[in-house]
Order: sequence, then structure tokens, then C-alpha cells
Amino acid sequence: LYLITLGGGTFLDQRYNLNYAAKDARDVAALFSTGDVFNQVHRKTLTDAALTRENILGLRTFLNQAAIDDEVMIFFAGHGVLDGNLDYYFATFDMNFNKPSGRGISYDELEGLMDGIAPLKKILFIDACHSGELDKEEVQSMEQSATRTEGIQFRAVGNRPEPRLDRKSTRL
Repeated sequence: LYLITLGGGTFLDQRYNLNYAAKDARDVAALFSTGDVFNQVHRKTLTDAALTRENILGLRTFLNQAAIDDEVMIFFAGHGVLDGNLDYYFATFDMNFNKPSGRGISYDELEGLMDGIAPLKKILFIDACHSGELDKEEVQSMEQSATRTEGIQFRAVGNRPEPRLDRKSTRL
């Protein structure tokens, strides 16, 4: 097993600190370090100040060591943020929450760590706001039900985009 656990608990902008994300990343790493499911576990854990764009993207070197019969798991716990275009970013330690594209990690970049590597068995676990797939065309009511803090949008628990049912979104 090649296991990467990422946990953003503290941030340069301390207003967005989380209590359990870094702990969750360490706990997941510990969970897979014991037991007899895998013969060998290769682990990389990045939390808090080490959770930078460069360090995350640099994990590709670690994953390139995996063979075709190995398994890869990536676990991320922290903030998930949507920018003005509804593009999804994982919060890094030094990310500007008003401009996540600058220092945040896009979903495509995180998923891209697993593209083109040898293992056939790969899984990505995400414990963050907005972690479900978002259809940008269905976001009609999201703006109305979202909470804003100094221009940054967070989705409250229970709020979700209203589904649109039409010929384009349903199969007959």
C-alpha cells in the first residue's frame, strides 16, 4: 500500500483553523500502519504548515515508486473551497481563501497525482466541504443558502443545490 494522508488543521490565516483535520490524517495513517491487510505500507503524511502546494504536488515522486499490483490511497481532510467559477480547491497552509487558485490545490491536481502511475487500484477519500461532484448548471439555489464570511463562501450543513429536472438531466 502507498498511503498519502493530508490534513489541513492550521492555516496562515488562522481564522480558518480546524480542530480535527490534521488529527484525522494522522489517525488514518496509523490505522493502516498496523494489521495484516497489507504486507508493506509506504506512508507520507502532510499536515498543517507542511501542507503546501509544492509538497503535495511533490508526492508524485513517491507514487511513481509503486508497482502495478500495489494499491494507492490518498486521504484529504480539511477545507474544500469553491472559487467564483465554482472550481474546487483544497486549502493549503498558505492559501488565500479569497483566491484559492493561487496557492490551493485544485481537484484535478490532486486527482492527477494518481494519473499515469502503475497501480491499477487507486482510491481518493475526501473529508471536506463541497467534496461531492458539483454540476455547475444546478447551482441555482446554492448562492441563496450559502454562508459568507468576508467574501468567502462556505456551504452550511443541509444546504445543497436544487436539482433541475428536465430532458437534459434525466434519462428516459
